[in-house]
Amino acid sequence: SAPAALALDDLDLERYSGMWYEVASLKEGFAGEGQKDCHCTAGLYVPARDKETGEPLKHRLTVKTFCVHGSPTGKISGIQGRVSCPEPPAPAADCKLTFPSIPFIPGEPYEVLETDYDSFALVEGARDKTFVQVYSRKPNPGKAFISRQIKHLEQDYGYKPGTIKVTPQDCSQGLMSKMDSMMKSPGMESLFENTTESTIEDLLAAEGASGGGGSIERKEERLIGKEGIAFQGPRNPFREAKDLVNLFRMGSSE
Repeated sequence: SAPAALALDDLDLERYSGMWYEVASLKEGFAGEGQKDCHCTAGLYVPARDKETGEPLKHRLTVKTFCVHGSPTGKISGIQGRVSCPEPPAPAADCKLTFPSIPFIPGEPYEVLETDYDSFALVEGARDKTFVQVYSRKPNPGKAFISRQIKHLEQDYGYKPGTIKVTPQDCSQGLMSKMDSMMKSPGMESLFENTTESTIEDLLAAEGASGGGGSIERKEERLIGKEGIAFQGPRNPFREAKDLVNLFRMGSSE
């Protein structure tokens, strides 16, 4: 049988905050759409704050996630979500992950199965064993670490052997450092929320403005050109809704 669920009293969201690198995952179903070709997936967790007062919100975390599609020099996509947990003594299994920029998508389960806060976390995102992530504080913790966590999920949590795949963490250190600083910048904050009127190119140009004059293209090149990355923002919510409607129509016509 699986180990006992982590009690919310035992889940310290402050200690859980910070950068986590996904080193293995299973991503099937709706929750895993568009993520199967991801490299260098990472999530930055910070305590959520009230937008008006700036006060911390109890049992809430904001998470910015991003991945590089197809290869370590592919397009980057990212989105901001919120992890919301009920008041203790409710179980940590009752936490939910929502995306404020895509409000028509219902909250997904977000259960931290296990964590030691300093090196690993096992996170389940579906009740039907179709979505799970192995997190590490290091982008490359070693093959033995990853294999041990995958085997643990298979043997103790009932995941089908061979379905949890390694997530490549093969992007350059320069890119990862750059993404870390950009994810914390005010411009990217509004971008992840789908509230910015600026384009990715505008934001990159603003980031590089202190480096001197030149065109937006040149400023973008100074920031990311060496890695060959083409940035891609979160999808438009109206496009997401249209795609969902089309998907349902296709299903009903079969």
